[in-house]
Amino acid sequence: MKRSFLYCTAIFLIVSTSQLRSVWFDLNFKCQNPQVWFVDKNNGWLGCWKSGFNTNTIIFFSTNGGETWDTSLKVWKYTEGISLFSDIYFYDKKYGWLLDWGLGLLWRTTDSGKTWSSSQCGYGAGMLGKLSFVDSLYGWIVYLDGYIDKTTDGGETFIHLVKPDFSIPDSLRESYRDVFFVNRNLGWVVGRLGENLLIKKTTDGGLSWANFVNSNLSGTPKAVFFIDSINGWAVGTKGLVLKTTDGGENWVLDNLSLNKALTLWDIRFLNSNVGYIVGEGKWGNEYYGLILRTDDGGKTWKWQYSPVKDYCTSICIVDSLTAWITGSYTLIKTTDGGYLFPSAVSGEESLKENEMIAQPFSDEFWITFDDDFKEATLLLFNSLGELLFQREIRLSEIDKKYCVEAKYFPSGMYFLVVRSNQKAKVHKLILLR
Repeated sequence: MKRSFLYCTAIFLIVSTSQLRSVWFDLNFKCQNPQVWFVDKNNGWLGCWKSGFNTNTIIFFSTNGGETWDTSLKVWKYTEGISLFSDIYFYDKKYGWLLDWGLGLLWRTTDSGKTWSSSQCGYGAGMLGKLSFVDSLYGWIVYLDGYIDKTTDGGETFIHLVKPDFSIPDSLRESYRDVFFVNRNLGWVVGRLGENLLIKKTTDGGLSWANFVNSNLSGTPKAVFFIDSINGWAVGTKGLVLKTTDGGENWVLDNLSLNKALTLWDIRFLNSNVGYIVGEGKWGNEYYGLILRTDDGGKTWKWQYSPVKDYCTSICIVDSLTAWITGSYTLIKTTDGGYLFPSAVSGEESLKENEMIAQPFSDEFWITFDDDFKEATLLLFNSLGELLFQREIRLSEIDKKYCVEAKYFPSGMYFLVVRSNQKAKVHKLILLR
């Protein structure tokens, strides 16, 4: 019996090329576990660890958006224990706090970081915690071990709102990952109750709590954020994205939660429309920093190119164009909202033209690189500017070709971005089937 085959060929044609302006750029600030807080486009603080024979917590100050940092503010040296920075929060230019979970201390400043004083919080050293302040006096700290603390005097003293009962099994004990208050009374805490997802809500400043517990969701919340008293989000491991529109009485899964390979570390909104999620993704055996942005209040999320090689841990936003993201040893910044777009860039040398080879009878295309290429980043966007995939590739001395599968993409116009160090090239492509 004679068989006939129908072959579908995916052909990419190079229509035009132009240079690309880097929209998330590395500030080349290397320090372990940095966390950053800016109060405007210029003034901000950064806390981190400095590892070595001794582990120290260091605070830095910038007046030019993170381009340079004043390193003379404060260093908490290894004295009575290991100083391990955990979180930073500034209410305005004067009042700020830094949580040192290694020493079990909350450091506070009332003069923009020139001087600092400390107070004991939690039950001592060794508890990872997160901060939330609503003004210069009222603040809350939650801990992984199950404490919830409150201050009404700017951090000079604390009361324990919730204490863990270490006599009960871990499966019945609460642990907390993040906290967020919108005013002195209304706030939320996320974490786990044993193996179950947990979200706590208070309407009286933490004197009493109502629990939202779900045993069907496998992800662990890492961060919580509310725009106002009713609209909020929680994100976490296994691609967890939860949203509420009734103040946390009910939570629903966002469609991002379908991607279990994502770990989402932080979420922040500038207003009811503009927000970011940061975290880490995995492709094969490689991890990459993940950046998502919404401009419609979370209805849709668009992937953005991330120069972070491992994972993104936190984000600070001051306006619709300016934001900073931290990684394990990384600090990056955008001044145009993080969107990739072709534009002329002075001082950047464009890459040489790359040959695009159409493979007959297949749904893939090949890129042939020049001999001087050793590694590069590939990004493919559709005509709406949505990032379809991001790949970090390394080329051998012999094989200078790389294959990108296109069988799942419909016919249409695409933009392929090839980046290497400070160089970039955009290829405008037409996919014909």
